[in-house]
Amino acid sequence: MYNLNNTKILEKVRKKFFLEEDFIYRYHYFEFLKNKHNINFNIIFFFKNLLLVLLSLLNFLIKKKLNKSYYFIFRNINEKVDPRCKVYFNEMTLNSSLNFIRCDNFKQCIKLYIKYPNLVFLQSFYYFFYLINYFFYLKKKDKFLIHKKSINFQSRYIKTFLKFYGVKHFTSVDDYRILGIFIKNCKDLDVATTGYMHARFSKNHISMADFAFNIFFVWSNFFKKKLMHFYPIYKNSIVNVKKFNHLQKKRLINNDKKDFYNVLYLFEDNINFLKLRKYLFSLNKFKKINLFIKLRPDYILPDDLSKILLKIRCITIQPNVSFFNALKMRNIDAVVASDSTALLEASYFKIYPIMININKNYLEYFIKEKIVFYFSTPINFGNKVLSLLSNKSNINKIAKIRNKVWIH
Repeated sequence: MYNLNNTKILEKVRKKFFLEEDFIYRYHYFEFLKNKHNINFNIIFFFKNLLLVLLSLLNFLIKKKLNKSYYFIFRNINEKVDPRCKVYFNEMTLNSSLNFIRCDNFKQCIKLYIKYPNLVFLQSFYYFFYLINYFFYLKKKDKFLIHKKSINFQSRYIKTFLKFYGVKHFTSVDDYRILGIFIKNCKDLDVATTGYMHARFSKNHISMADFAFNIFFVWSNFFKKKLMHFYPIYKNSIVNVKKFNHLQKKRLINNDKKDFYNVLYLFEDNINFLKLRKYLFSLNKFKKINLFIKLRPDYILPDDLSKILLKIRCITIQPNVSFFNALKMRNIDAVVASDSTALLEASYFKIYPIMININKNYLEYFIKEKIVFYFSTPINFGNKVLSLLSNKSNINKIAKIRNKVWIH
């Protein structure tokens, strides 16, 4: 299997789960150690998930043959499937497939249940069992044990659903949060699997290193090379390049010298707010830079970020506006982030991808491959960005990045 990165956390993961049958816990244990996983007991949250579990189990009342199964991620704000799932999402065929979905909003889940057939609310099986154990389990301090039990419960029901309907083929995006559980169960039941890339690859996506789809589609040859580099379990024969429809409409930046520049910052998790403050304040010094801030859907605004936003000149883009619509509506010239696939997606549209140093960087290859404009320090950041955007010769650099990542 894949030789895990020798960071302290990954070493702990490898030592604790070294048997192949335990590999489904590797990613979850890594996240548990990294993010101090915790779910607080909430009676309303419990009953919401209980209801979604019961609605999922109603599928067992009707015995029918469903040869195909899909996993979809739905946006919480508009009931629309994630654009990266659209390559295999077809409303007309959902009647003849078993449909596992991920959606974090309870009201949207109910609407989806009314709208689409054969739905299984995947997360609810995990949360329902976790909350029961957390409430009754005497050793509450051992939260990962509760976490592990909940993963097993979720996994058993995935396997039960696949077996009950006689599923022969499973299709999904490479959601590393759940990928290992699905592929392991499919392998046990002799179910063929097809996967589609939905985000950049990282050496810390441990489940990708341990479990491989039978057939896997990536966005370009660049990502194919990275996939096989990070995860040797994927061989050339099973990896295919497929152009994705969510990146088909090209947007060219305005090559003329502009009086001002629109810069979009994408808010992310686990960031250093002190560093972020310095970066944004530096941008804010220049009137020629219009700063836009995009929050994540259904994300509660942290107090630290609220304090920053009160002190800078910026426009906040509503969470229900998609990344691609934000680029178009606001005529964005540059995207700023630290650990996001959107940086590479920006380069597809010939928009400057600017990476800043505000968290532990798991995407060193973005910098080494020179596919982003990297600023390791906030010192003179605003001045450097203004210089970058106003220099016409840098447009050729974006074209090279785009060709390297997306075209060749």
